[in-house]
Amino acid sequence: MQTDHPAIRSTAGTLLTLLLALVASVCIAGAIAYAALDAMPCSWFGSTFEGACGYRAMMVSVVGGLALSAVLFLGFVVVYFKRRQVVAPAPALSMQEQAAAPRLLTRWRAVFVLMLAVHALPLLGMLGLDYPRQISSALWWLGMLLLLANAGMVYLVAQLYHQQPAVLALVSVLIGVIGAIGVFIFLHTAGGKTPAATT
Repeated sequence: MQTDHPAIRSTAGTLLTLLLALVASVCIAGAIAYAALDAMPCSWFGSTFEGACGYRAMMVSVVGGLALSAVLFLGFVVVYFKRRQVVAPAPALSMQEQAAAPRLLTRWRAVFVLMLAVHALPLLGMLGLDYPRQISSALWWLGMLLLLANAGMVYLVAQLYHQQPAVLALVSVLIGVIGAIGVFIFLHTAGGKTPAATT
């Protein structure tokens, strides 16, 4: 007896597509960053004495490449899910669901902002602020816990608006902060529209 699992196949296909998009985004951004590093004069980044400007040029290329890969991937996430959306009337919510939706969105946004803040703190190390090892470890664990908490909130919000909750929750965890940002943007542009209540 053959068992068909279209939902599982759809979830696996979406995750594979998004992972391939992430790899493609990193490769494209890396190629552009390398070309920019090769083309930019070293003198733009300070003294050319003994190649001192090379460190700054390399850092700018790495940071620029990472930012570009994030932008490319987030753009793909929004376009991909918009194209997959079935043109259908907005799902009807009961009066209880409609009353709970704004509170759920507010809680999710608070968790999302807190998660971004915790993940951004280690980046201050690039500005010369050095954390003790215990604090760095605590920030890493807190960041991971908040990433999981954000995924749980994503599941609830996506389920409320019928937007593939399992896929979006997995994307917001497996692809890390970039995936979480992409899902946040997607749900606010495509899924986070308040549906009409049932009569």
